[in-house]
Amino acid sequence: QEKDLEYQQPLNKNDFSSIEMILTCILASEYEKAERILHEILSAFPQNHVSISSSRKYLDMLFEAFSPLYCFYFDNGTERQKTLLHSFGRCLILKEFVDLFHLSLHEIRVSPLKADSTHYRREVRDMIGYIHRNIDTKITLTQLSLSVNMAGSYISRLFKSETGVNVTTYVNRLKMERAMVLLREPDTFIKQTAAALGYEDQSYFNRIFNKYTGMSPAEFRHSYQYGTYSHRASKLYS
Repeated sequence: QEKDLEYQQPLNKNDFSSIEMILTCILASEYEKAERILHEILSAFPQNHVSISSSRKYLDMLFEAFSPLYCFYFDNGTERQKTLLHSFGRCLILKEFVDLFHLSLHEIRVSPLKADSTHYRREVRDMIGYIHRNIDTKITLTQLSLSVNMAGSYISRLFKSETGVNVTTYVNRLKMERAMVLLREPDTFIKQTAAALGYEDQSYFNRIFNKYTGMSPAEFRHSYQYGTYSHRASKLYS
């Protein structure tokens, strides 16, 4: 049976900054890199004589930061977040933590926002392609219906039945995911980020961002700069 050995040293600043690196990789769909960073950090703990309590603190912070990002990709995000944190609380050995993280990343890969759309009907694939090509503009149901030459009411039902999410939710999540990447650039103004995603009204962009991430764009940027993201993103799907 696998057992953790007790070490004496606390975590250092690089260990905690790796959490931000892991989240950034997930946002950029670089899942293998995220897992590699986690593996390198955890493998270094014994060599650096990191204590069991410090190791657990690192994993606590990682999953606290990861869980709101994880549930961002699903309609039933709140319930998924509760399930994830419950599963995390039951983990006792390192392998269980790593396996749970790997499983969670796999679920993100196959979520409606990230899933390979090749198995969807052609009309839905065409709509998804249109959304991705025009993510920097205001996307309306009328535009989507014209892109596939179908009635708006019909494509709404079709999109939901194929992907599991409605069109508006899909578009907003995709835009907010892109916004989280853009906002990490310190020289980019929030107004520029909003405009880059087709929002003419910054206050409306702020409301949408808050709805899907649990914080304002300014709070999100500040939290990443000062390493407090895990304590701020707590309002998802509320």
